[in-house]
Amino acid sequence: MQDSELSITGEGVKQLPRLARQRLHDTVIEHLRSFIIEGTLGAGTKLNERELCETLGISRTPLREALKVLAAEGLIDGGGIWAELSDDQLRRDLRAFFARLTL
Repeated sequence: MQDSELSITGEGVKQLPRLARQRLHDTVIEHLRSFIIEGTLGAGTKLNERELCETLGISRTPLREALKVLAAEGLIDGGGIWAELSDDQLRRDLRAFFARLTL
């Protein structure tokens, strides 16, 4: 879009709604959860931070923040190895995942 095509000026810009900005580590959390649910990262898989950062195209900080959240949720253990998921936990995680999709 060229500047000449932009028809919003002055007060019109103030009326536009703000875009929701998602933090990078939230996006990383969603991707890693999906990898678990889809079986891309299976139980017992050792997580290599360097490889994950390169694969996802991110730095270590958002990855580490995401791993902390997933560890607190019980999806991985403190050492970064995927924990075995019980059937009940998997059902809860799947319900929560799909509930977020329908919002």
